[in-house]
Amino acid sequence: MKKTILLFSIILTLSLCSCVNSQTANTQSTTSNQQTTTDSVSEPTSIPATEQPKQKNKGTVSGKYDVEIVTAKTATDFQGNPAIIVTYNFTNNSNANASFLTSVSANAFQNSIQCNVATMMPDVMDAQPSLAEVQPGGTITLECAYSLHDTANPITVQVGPLMSITNEVNAQMTFSFKNN
Repeated sequence: MKKTILLFSIILTLSLCSCVNSQTANTQSTTSNQQTTTDSVSEPTSIPATEQPKQKNKGTVSGKYDVEIVTAKTATDFQGNPAIIVTYNFTNNSNANASFLTSVSANAFQNSIQCNVATMMPDVMDAQPSLAEVQPGGTITLECAYSLHDTANPITVQVGPLMSITNEVNAQMTFSFKNN
């Protein structure tokens, strides 16, 4: 029974977020506890965070996992549609191995509507590490891709518990597109 529930949870989580090991190049990032700014010199284009004092890009989820929303960049999904790739740092502070996908809920919203998970080509994102287990005390950098509704309005990324009655948000960051 526990294996069935775990398998169902993994399948459900995989359908919600395609997180991968981050290997971005040509990106410089400056991170503080309240805001993140990114500059990119090549495609995909980075998106600077808006400066809103209520944002909290770091948080502890369920008292066991530290999650940091690091940066975001635009990309194109496998169908040629606009997408955003959000980079997270995930630290496992529990007493057992845990993966990002089976431990937290990460979502993106645009125009107050949740963005769908974007399917990316392997040369843009490697989907294999999405369920990588992290030992207690370990940290991994991951990316999740989301489809965009448009390329003009800001994106709000939220991280909270995998299952929550109160819809608790432990980390949140809003990203605005650069004016070209």
